[in-house]
Amino acid sequence: ILMTNDDKPSKAALQRTVGNAKLTLHNLPSGMGLLAKTLWRPFLLRSWADQAVELAREISPDMIRCYGTGHSLFVSLHTQPDQTRANPEVDFKTKIFYALSKGVEKYTLKRADKVSCVYGSILDYAKNNGAADPFIAYNVINPDKIVPKNEYSNSGTLKILYS
Repeated sequence: ILMTNDDKPSKAALQRTVGNAKLTLHNLPSGMGLLAKTLWRPFLLRSWADQAVELAREISPDMIRCYGTGHSLFVSLHTQPDQTRANPEVDFKTKIFYALSKGVEKYTLKRADKVSCVYGSILDYAKNNGAADPFIAYNVINPDKIVPKNEYSNSGTLKILYS
């Protein structure tokens, strides 16, 4: 797992996510320092990204999966950044980050071999930002237990956990 932050999660806790495969953890921090140096412009991000490429050469992984709209061949979209940009409740620093990220998003989505959206509502965002043929691959646990809902009534307060 290559994290673009300074997190130091428990390797033992993450081992279950890869089954019997060998798990390695690496950090290539991005954050405000990288933002200040590059303003998220693709040509300025190259030296930072080259570090990840070199690490991949050293590790020689059998599979690489990338999340979000950072540059990769397979993009897995879990959010729609345009909604965050339009949200009046978002703080100033987050608005700046998302405004500067727009160029990287378009650059990546236009060049990705495949773009997967975990929700149907993300498809328009992907298409509007240059994804050639985005598809939906729902991010679900235990898909055999998912059935169409016929009843939407509720007897009390709803509690929703979203991450």
